[in-house]
Amino acid sequence: MQVRPGCATSIAEVAKLRGMVEDEPVPLMAMQPPIERLQKIANHPRLSIRRLNPEEATIHTAIAAAGFGVPPELFEAMVTPALLARPGYRAYVGTVDGRPVTTAFGFISGDHVGIFDVATPPDHRARGYGAALTAHVVLDGFNAGASVAYLQSSPMGLRVYERLGFQTLETWSVWITP
Repeated sequence: MQVRPGCATSIAEVAKLRGMVEDEPVPLMAMQPPIERLQKIANHPRLSIRRLNPEEATIHTAIAAAGFGVPPELFEAMVTPALLARPGYRAYVGTVDGRPVTTAFGFISGDHVGIFDVATPPDHRARGYGAALTAHVVLDGFNAGASVAYLQSSPMGLRVYERLGFQTLETWSVWITP
């Protein structure tokens, strides 16, 4: 469960009563154009990026699960072919030599693009793939009419997103079931 700052403290009490414990907080981050440096970052010399077709949803879910270290079923329940067929919902894959190495999900609504599920499995990290794909999703959203990009960051991704130009708006508390 994620709780925005300023929400009633009773929410935390209910979480505790249900056996939940507080986890690492999650920053909500956003950026607006200008985006000059994003194009350079998105053009990674080894990475090919493309938008997935709805019937390719399992490519996203498999990479996301490997990147987050969770069972694929967690993502399969959320990112389905039916969802990707809807306007504004987009999944992307980045490949190196034809092999999928990173993924992300974008949602365009009005003048906003949300970036979710940015994931790179451990054996492909620290090569700029996640940053390149995130920049690509942001640019795709801006090209579709969005003027604000937003995301929530893990501790691992925070510096990457800051280098891309995202700024923390607020930090949400997170409650999990151990």
